[in-house]
Amino acid sequence: QQQEWQQQRQQQWRRAAKIGQGFESEVILELSHPSTLALLSELVVLLHASGKEQETEPLYRWILQQSERMLGAEHPDTLKATMSLGNLLQALEQYPEAESLFRRVVASRMPALIAKVRPLVDPIVG
Repeated sequence: QQQEWQQQRQQQWRRAAKIGQGFESEVILELSHPSTLALLSELVVLLHASGKEQETEPLYRWILQQSERMLGAEHPDTLKATMSLGNLLQALEQYPEAESLFRRVVASRMPALIAKVRPLVDPIVG
């Protein structure tokens, strides 16, 4: 399982590097551009995977803040950033804040989940 996880991280690194190559000298994106934010998110995940949790916390917080500002709190990328920060905080044993972030994601996704499950449950419950 550890080897599979490492392979996934290597694939993410390759994908992030490939994305970065496309921006070499022809296009320079601003920090506030969604594509730049996506690339930074991938790189922070890799930094976190390398065991540098303390160094990644401010980066995860910045990415979440920018994602909320640019995309909105309910956007899938923002929810992914929220989960990433929550996972980091859980690893750092900052459980109350991690739980708060996890609850935020669940609350955001609950209406969609209910909409998917309701047609399956209504005929049974009657």
